[in-house]
This record gives sequence, structure tokens and C-alpha cells, in this order.
Amino acid sequence: MQNGVGIVEKQNILRRLHRKLIRGEANPRVVANSIVLDRGVRSPESDATELNQSLISVRIEPASDQTRAQSLLRACAIETEVFTIGRKVGFVAQAPVEVDFCIRQVEPYTLSRRHCVIERAEDHITISDLGGKYGFLIDDQRVGGRPTAPKSIELKSGTYHLVLGPRGSSVCFDLIVG
Repeated sequence: MQNGVGIVEKQNILRRLHRKLIRGEANPRVVANSIVLDRGVRSPESDATELNQSLISVRIEPASDQTRAQSLLRACAIETEVFTIGRKVGFVAQAPVEVDFCIRQVEPYTLSRRHCVIERAEDHITISDLGGKYGFLIDDQRVGGRPTAPKSIELKSGTYHLVLGPRGSSVCFDLIVG
């Protein structure tokens, strides 16, 4: 329960709003840009800010010169609840829209277009493989890429070494959690 409104109650509110929209009794702009809570109407931006502040902090930093050159990333704080990492095909092609962070790579590819996802929670992060051929390594522990490997791993506060693709890949980062 958050702000006095339970999940079931929020679902009921959304159903009522949906019915009102269908009947033309509600203003679509107000419904699309607002979230109805027990204290009235609040903007999605204020809810996102509150959610972001309650989640654990995460920074991602390149761990090699080659990774810095491929990603053009120096270091960044992950500020969204869900953060997707993937491959940009070649040097000119556009990255998929659903990827938050792209790594430039040419054939032979070792990364997927949607390679992995980092999900923030209040006291940990979960990093999951999105079904790529090679998966990734966290501190030399294989995640994804093989039928026997776990598909995700939960990380508490600390610094972790993330290698995307096969063991020995030059695409590596440091994740600073907490």
C-alpha cells in the first residue's frame, strides 16, 4: 500500500477511468497526464521522482579504454527503474528504441541488440540476461548464455565487475551499487 491506496483500489480507479473515457465522460488529457491517488491528482513526474529517490543508487563506469571508445560513456548514474543495455549495429545504423544504453560493435557480434537489463529496487539491483548467445559475467560468475546458467542475479551494495559477452570480452564495466 502506498499513500493509503492499495493496488486493488488503484486498479479499480483505473477501470472506472477507462469506462469514463470510453463513454466520453472524462478528459483524455487529464487521465493521460495524471495519476489518481487518495489525495487527489498528482503528476507522473512527481511520482517518478519519489520512486527514484526510494531506489538504491547505481553508477556504471567503463572498465577499459576500449569500452570507453565503443560506448562513448565516461560514467553515469542509472536514474531509471529499468535500464536496458544493447548493441548498436555497425557505425551508422540506429539503435533499437527500447535500449537505454548502446554499445557500438561490428561483426563478429558478441552482444545482442537487447543484451541485458538492470532493474533497481529499494535495497538491491537485479541484472538479467535478455536471451543473448553469450550472456554476461558478474565478478567471473556467468549469467545467461547457457542453459545451466542463471538468467538473472541480485546485487546488494558494493562494486561489481560486469563483462558483457563471452569471457575475455573487452566490453566491461564497473557497477557501483548503493
